[in-house]
Amino acid sequence: LVPEKGFAYDATFSFHKKIHDVSLKIDASYYLMTVKNWIVWLPTQQTYLWSPKNIQKVFSHGAEIMTEIAFKTGIASHRIIANYGYSPSINKTRSSDKDATVNKQLPYIPLHKWNIHYLLQIKNFSVKYGVAFTDKRYTSTDEEYSTVAFTIHDAEAGYTLLFPKSRYKAEIKARVHNIFNAYYESTEFYPMPLRRFFGSILFYF
Repeated sequence: LVPEKGFAYDATFSFHKKIHDVSLKIDASYYLMTVKNWIVWLPTQQTYLWSPKNIQKVFSHGAEIMTEIAFKTGIASHRIIANYGYSPSINKTRSSDKDATVNKQLPYIPLHKWNIHYLLQIKNFSVKYGVAFTDKRYTSTDEEYSTVAFTIHDAEAGYTLLFPKSRYKAEIKARVHNIFNAYYESTEFYPMPLRRFFGSILFYF
């Protein structure tokens, strides 16, 4: 392996505004990178072993948008948070005339990702619901193989118990991850768990 060398540039735009009881935040950023000798890790034929190699030149650019809206209706507080990422990362050089990897997306970097979360707070009771999408990820440098795109739904409910005449409190939470049993792989041939349940109690002294 040889060291990576390159240049990176980025720009960010932020807009924060409060109109009556509605608060709006928008942060948008754009980045651009050109990197020589980009190091990529890929599984070997044994799949459980990973090996690094250099890619001669990579052009990577993309955009991220983060938005948040907060408002109240009576005693209820609402927050909606949404994020989107667009990340093309392209190999720009050929190692030979038969090289099929040029102008292809780098392995394990999804082109599109987004998520949205809704949070509701009523006095000591809270509810959260989230949806997250991850685009397919190529697992080979020629885009011949890929993992499937997937969407994960999560839900959480919580209650904060305050002890009278005391600064102590307890936070009780229950959470369900991957509500609809979506099949997905973080790494090729390694499926992630389906629906999962979590519970917690935190005491604050």
